[in-house]
Amino acid sequence: MYLVVIIDENKEQEGVVSETIKVSKPEAEVYKAATSIELVEIVKSGSPNLVIAGHKSPHVDGLAALQAVREFSNVPFYIRSNGLDPELPKRARELGATEYIRRGTSCDLYDIQTAVHAHLKPKEELPAN
Repeated sequence: MYLVVIIDENKEQEGVVSETIKVSKPEAEVYKAATSIELVEIVKSGSPNLVIAGHKSPHVDGLAALQAVREFSNVPFYIRSNGLDPELPKRARELGATEYIRRGTSCDLYDIQTAVHAHLKPKEELPAN
């Protein structure tokens, strides 16, 4: 079983991400965190295989969650945003994001599928650290 934790300020987009993951890897369990604090707690206790987080809203601060998670985990962590802030991809990577996904592009869902296939593999298929 694989666990993917997602959070997005836009619930419709969160649903799209969840469905994309389930189509890509039907055996994956998708947990939708309600707040950035909950996301960090889930990573602490649940050892997910992948995190995909929206950038920012009142209850979601993907960069703050990324920074907190990087204090104790190297879980693959993707930041997803609308691309309005041209500095965001650089900041996300500096904080330790695995990758930045620009929402609303023709590659958006493909990038999510690529992340799923890259990180949701049986342990014997994962590259050695």
